[in-house]
Amino acid sequence: KLSERPELLREVEGMAEVIDSTIMAVREIAASLRPGILDDLGLEAALEWQLKRFGDMSGIECHFLSELDEDTRHRLDRDLATALFRIAQEALTNVARHAEASRVELRLVGGDGWLELEVTDDGRGIDEDEPHAPASLGILGMRERANFFGGEVRLSGAPGRGTAVSVKVPLHGSAEGEGDERIEGGEA
Repeated sequence: KLSERPELLREVEGMAEVIDSTIMAVREIAASLRPGILDDLGLEAALEWQLKRFGDMSGIECHFLSELDEDTRHRLDRDLATALFRIAQEALTNVARHAEASRVELRLVGGDGWLELEVTDDGRGIDEDEPHAPASLGILGMRERANFFGGEVRLSGAPGRGTAVSVKVPLHGSAEGEGDERIEGGEA
């Protein structure tokens, strides 16, 4: 009966297009929150994928370095991997919004019962007070995620010399201890 009413057919087709684009947007949001690659291939592959995606969208030159050994990969639980992935996402978001950087490096290192994730950029740097500003909800979120796993977040940098966000967490993956946070001045 829609063929008898072309105006109604156009409306239904328009609704179908809106529904299709909404489904695609929801899939994109879901993938960015917890991509399937994180479960299927692990944290290293997910971080490398996220960094490539970030570089493609921002035009910023990106480099990924992982120095995880098999024991560290084996001890990394799902919740900790998710937290580290989300922390990396937030750090990259901050680079895109604030750093005015041309280069970003994401480094993942594990050993002696610890795992460290570091995101460094060559951008404008960070002032000592910025991480404590009330509007720094992204940094607060990174700290809360790391603290939940007994880890710590360090931000370092200097105006004109870039910024480094370093997250260090124990590999036991428990939420028993509370981490600390430090702000360091100087070079990134």
